[in-house]
Amino acid sequence: MKCLLPISLLALTPLLAGELPELSEKPWVGWFSAHESRSFHFGVGGDGRGSLIPLKSDGEQFTSALWIRIQPIIEEVQSNGRAYSKKVVEESWEALTEPGLEAERIAYRAMVEGGAKYEVSFQIDGSEVSCEGRILEAGELREKPIRLVFRLQIPDYFRFERGKDGFEKKFKRDRIELLMADGKKRKLDIFEEIDAEEINASAIESAQIEYDGFKGPRLEIESGAAGVFEFWNRKMQPLSMGFSLNWMAAPAGNPDANAGFRLEFK
Repeated sequence: MKCLLPISLLALTPLLAGELPELSEKPWVGWFSAHESRSFHFGVGGDGRGSLIPLKSDGEQFTSALWIRIQPIIEEVQSNGRAYSKKVVEESWEALTEPGLEAERIAYRAMVEGGAKYEVSFQIDGSEVSCEGRILEAGELREKPIRLVFRLQIPDYFRFERGKDGFEKKFKRDRIELLMADGKKRKLDIFEEIDAEEINASAIESAQIEYDGFKGPRLEIESGAAGVFEFWNRKMQPLSMGFSLNWMAAPAGNPDANAGFRLEFK
């Protein structure tokens, strides 16, 4: 497993707080920053969310319904184990990197209601995207544990094929394979309804996803040594209809250090 490259965000000089700067060049009007490569585009919007955008054979972007989203979230963990996300204070955004169309690193800080401050960075290197962050201070959120979570959302790549004759037969070789923290590998049927609690009996260290909906490329995701993934979905449904992996720092990790995961789109 590859190690994530450390990034010292504190060495960067923040731009003015308030709203993240916006690009004015098409097709990135209104985005904070972006990176364009041969195999995909990657952008971060004004809401701090990253989007990995697959490309068609002619280099055009796929429709936004097929983008892979990466949403950084601050969660407050309740005594019953449930976690609830905290809303970002709109006036709190601080850009740590200049906006641009050839960005290799995109970074910012923000604060959620309750005063917890955090920082996030996305680093693009060839076919890889590394996502890192940490909580800078808890503010008034000290009675219950808080954590930084990256929600990696895999979309419904089969939305335009579902319902056609021979749908499941056509995609029967598509697969998702998980490496669990207990060392076991799990191969999941993308057409079977998945129980999140059953999967999360052991944390997820890495995932490999192969879909024809990706037009051939493979998505590989690694949690890094300092964190793990949990499976997340709004309801019990087949993986082919979309799902999420929530990355969070391992409980025994250093809370003051940058930590995160990497994904490769190839």
